[in-house]
Amino acid sequence: MRIHQEPWTDHPYTSFDLAPDGVYLAKRVTPPAGALLPHRFTLTCGSCLPIGGLFSAALSFGSPRLAVSQHPVLWSPDLPQSYDRGHPSDSPDAFNVIDHVGLVGRRTTIGCLARSSPSALSVLHAELCCVVVSDFSERGGWPSLLGRITSGEELGRNEAGEVMTEILEGRSTPVQIAALLASLKTRGEAVHEMAGFVDAMLAASLPLTLPAAAIDIVGTGGSPHRRRHALNVSTMACFVASAAGAVVCKHGNRKASSTSGSTDFLEALGVSFDLAPTELEKCVSSTGLGFAFARTYHPAMGHAGPVRAEMGIPTVFNMLGPMAHPGRVRRQLIGVSSQERAEQVAAVLTELTVDHVWVVVGDQGLDELSTSGPSSVWELKGGTVNQMPIDGTTYGLASATAEQVGGGDATENAAIFDRILAGEAGPHRDIIVLNAAAALVVAGVVDSVDSGVALAQAVLDDGRAAAKLVELKSFGN
Repeated sequence: MRIHQEPWTDHPYTSFDLAPDGVYLAKRVTPPAGALLPHRFTLTCGSCLPIGGLFSAALSFGSPRLAVSQHPVLWSPDLPQSYDRGHPSDSPDAFNVIDHVGLVGRRTTIGCLARSSPSALSVLHAELCCVVVSDFSERGGWPSLLGRITSGEELGRNEAGEVMTEILEGRSTPVQIAALLASLKTRGEAVHEMAGFVDAMLAASLPLTLPAAAIDIVGTGGSPHRRRHALNVSTMACFVASAAGAVVCKHGNRKASSTSGSTDFLEALGVSFDLAPTELEKCVSSTGLGFAFARTYHPAMGHAGPVRAEMGIPTVFNMLGPMAHPGRVRRQLIGVSSQERAEQVAAVLTELTVDHVWVVVGDQGLDELSTSGPSSVWELKGGTVNQMPIDGTTYGLASATAEQVGGGDATENAAIFDRILAGEAGPHRDIIVLNAAAALVVAGVVDSVDSGVALAQAVLDDGRAAAKLVELKSFGN
């Protein structure tokens, strides 16, 4: 077992809150980027009696074996996300302490309720350590893991999270990462494995606070069409949906297996996309639109980025990115390239927390709602999943071939979008309108695709979409 301890005494990320009655102490912790928990939390109160416990509360995966003195703790996701545990004391102050742990993303609240006089808390010292416990190497490490996957065995959600953590902490070689991605793609990724990967990615991401109604519009790539001439449909639709009243924060990246990634396109438009959390939060609040650059909010993913680029094929990471939005949005329009992938992503999302999500597959495997033929939609809402078809011609949009809605590199796509904002009609505009309409349904701005199409067309016609681009480009200037 490998254990790494990092002292956090008097760390700026920690703080105390004392309730008005003087008997409740809350310790709030936001770990530095890349830090993992469990926490070792020790209080020394008036009589200098140490009252301690070892917690793995901020991890949403794994069940490390933990113990302090005679107070062992075994924590796992199967337990409630908060629990109480009493510690009797022989101190003259007669403390009976309940340690309470609440899990909210990467922010952990550890509260201690002292059943004694408030004065006992008048002298207080706290020490906090970050302890990383890993059993990965004890289970055989990468040779054992890859052997099991290639033989067809599936990993549990917890173990998958631990494997992803090995990658995110830089303890994996490029060959090991590539072997994992290739073997998973060949065997097929299990739903619980993907959920575990998302758990680990979110635990390692930079925190981002967004309005509760914020949405994301994202295509996961993977279709042969996008590898040849991808149009940045989802990113263009973000501007239209925001202009129509939705709050949008798109999570995107540079191109990996297509001709133009969302941030490549934004860069060609002259839009700032690499904003720190506080700046991005202000941007979304003031403009109703913002972009979370994956490399900024998932810095640990840099260990896998070069491998993905060199492999040059879609991998499980294409599916994970949309589900690991750092702002933890609960409303999304997610495009995937096959029915199998759509069913898989929908199943993973049922294990996560969502309000309203559409997972869509376009005609001919396009990872957007298409206008070349009917698209399939898996709608997640109210704890249920419903499948339905969407056909653009139903809403007055002309049918177009895949070639007619093709794009190119970031510069070519920026030129296409400029022409659409200037009033150009045609297949490119129609596919953007259809996807923006679906996003407006997911956002709750409209209650039908028909109404969404009409609203999306209106904001393009009256200049609101063009004004949104100008507004975003001028943010912060």
